[in-house]
Amino acid sequence: MCQDPKSEGKKLASDIRGLTPEQISERNAEGVKQAQQEHAEFSTAFKDGRCYWCLAELNSFYRIMPCYHWLLKPPRFTKNDFLAVATAYGYRHLSCYLRWVANEDVRAQNINDLPEEGTGKLIEETIRYKQFEWSFSCSENDYAGHDTNNPESQKPHYHFQMRVNRLPFIRYNDFHVPFTDEDLIDLEAQRSAPDLIKRVNPGGEGMRDLLHEVAPELLIEHGRSITDAERGTLSLSTMIMAPDGETISGEKLQELFNEAKRTGVTATSLIHKNLGNANVQTIISPGEGVVEQAVRSGRGTRKKDKPSEPSY
Repeated sequence: MCQDPKSEGKKLASDIRGLTPEQISERNAEGVKQAQQEHAEFSTAFKDGRCYWCLAELNSFYRIMPCYHWLLKPPRFTKNDFLAVATAYGYRHLSCYLRWVANEDVRAQNINDLPEEGTGKLIEETIRYKQFEWSFSCSENDYAGHDTNNPESQKPHYHFQMRVNRLPFIRYNDFHVPFTDEDLIDLEAQRSAPDLIKRVNPGGEGMRDLLHEVAPELLIEHGRSITDAERGTLSLSTMIMAPDGETISGEKLQELFNEAKRTGVTATSLIHKNLGNANVQTIISPGEGVVEQAVRSGRGTRKKDKPSEPSY
């Protein structure tokens, strides 16, 4: 146990600043490779109905052996068992595991960690898989520790919510969940050097990764159209303006729409490629299929009328 994990995090950030770009790149590649290998092990076991970590079946529950898969609510698991698994593994590992679970169903749209849909807290992410929904929340006050009479709230902590079939199973105010030393070292390092250190999620990519880390032109080029908008991961809103003194052929646009319908690509991708000198601007926002953030105060802020997402 570290005497002062936050100081250790600051020291880690300082040490990383002292590395060369080549050393940082090498360390990053090694870390990503290790995470990808672990995710592959997880995915193989999950498809087989087993837990990659404890090797037991996913519906098994042994109270003396806390494990990640408890959050899939095996028989006999109660909310009072949650702190045992949270204390054993910490926020970062629990979040990573649940992100992997979510992406076994559909990529990215089951993980909403978009800052523009939150309330400005340090941690706000909601993760969905089938009938389950898990949410993590941590404000600046939570991270610092509240000045209250509750010993647990005086420690750096986060709050956790779990819903099953949309009904509450664990509520945000049920627990002040303590961060592990490893969590605090990681979080403080990120806060101390945000330009160099950030969380990456191999196998557990969410909407923030998709909309903030992937070039908009790649999302447009490789997107696929769907007939059911309620299942969509992304929403593309495109505005077309003809050059001065020119017009845009309605017949040409209809041809592009027909081609998109026939091939399954998005009409937006064809418009960007085939309208010559026209000024084409596309706003990319979360689709209707993306899970909404279960924020701790108020409702989510899905801004469909005033998107702040990437445009291209």
